[in-house]
Amino acid sequence: MLVSLLGLVLTAPTASALPLLVERFDAAELSEGWKTRAAKGGGASASWAVEGGALVGRAEAKAKRFPTIYRRVELWEVAWIRVDVRRKASGVAGTGTCDVYLKFDTLPAEPARPCAEAGDWAEASRFVAVPAGAREVEVGFALDGPGTVSFDDLVVEPVTPDWKRLTRGHFDYHWLGDDLLREEHLVANEEAYDRVLAFLALDKAVDLAWWKYPDLQTVGQYTGESAEVVVRGDTVHTLRRANVPALVQVLARAWGDPPPLLSVGLGVHLAGEWNGKSARQVARGLAGRGEAPTIAAMLDPVAFAALPEATRLPVAGAFVEWVVETKGQPALRALYGALKAGADTRAPLEAALGVPLADADTAFRAWL
Repeated sequence: MLVSLLGLVLTAPTASALPLLVERFDAAELSEGWKTRAAKGGGASASWAVEGGALVGRAEAKAKRFPTIYRRVELWEVAWIRVDVRRKASGVAGTGTCDVYLKFDTLPAEPARPCAEAGDWAEASRFVAVPAGAREVEVGFALDGPGTVSFDDLVVEPVTPDWKRLTRGHFDYHWLGDDLLREEHLVANEEAYDRVLAFLALDKAVDLAWWKYPDLQTVGQYTGESAEVVVRGDTVHTLRRANVPALVQVLARAWGDPPPLLSVGLGVHLAGEWNGKSARQVARGLAGRGEAPTIAAMLDPVAFAALPEATRLPVAGAFVEWVVETKGQPALRALYGALKAGADTRAPLEAALGVPLADADTAFRAWL
């Protein structure tokens, strides 16, 4: 049942149907319907077997081939599915995937969650929207690196989450239950959108899907990532009702795809503050205590992500502010487009700034 009130669409929760798939792995071997997709190439292969009432995948360090175990499940008038499974893993450090994956017949596979050590059984659940037109989903188990992973008690069932929806301005908002957005948040987001669009000097507007979650666990259940903000395409998954950096991450894509020093820094800069203070003020304090990383250190995305949030965010925001104040918005836009995430960025940055990074770092700290 749909109820429309002032543009608000309420989806009333309905009772879930019978599960689409239940697998306890209690038999001596896989039940009918499960298949193995062999991995191409040569060399040692990972293996799968039913042992002690669980599906167990093993891969030695020398393994080069990683088969998957899967079966297909028909979908009929199903809008959402919930996947529950118990899992434990050991020796999977550095392994990309050791989880349940989903692949609908109309789209590429849903991203599986990153591997993590779990010495004892841990329960995990995930909610996934069924793409329009999908009639089948492939449910599978993957292990694509060294280690051992065990799965048990898999249940895939149709559900109707209590999502509410409101379209306003450039935003298509979604939230669960009573975790609603107030008028002040809607106004703030639209004002922030206009401010960011004006700074970026973009003619073409982009509409965003904004999914608001009550806690990190729920973010993980719907996105597979336990993060405060997850941006995919033009969709923002977040704990916040208003989030300028997430908005910038979507809109600034028209400028380019630089490393996070610039993309994250621009978001903090346009937010106008970090934790109630200016990014420049916080970065000045960090520099005074000898805790501010160098520009060269923050250029590497892996090193950047390893820094504490309270360090990397304000310093990156201050760096972008420094570029804008000393060289102007056109220079920042050129720099944003010249630096490519995952590429060698030191030389292009030095060329854009006109000085070696060591000299740029000295000037930046003096500006602070």
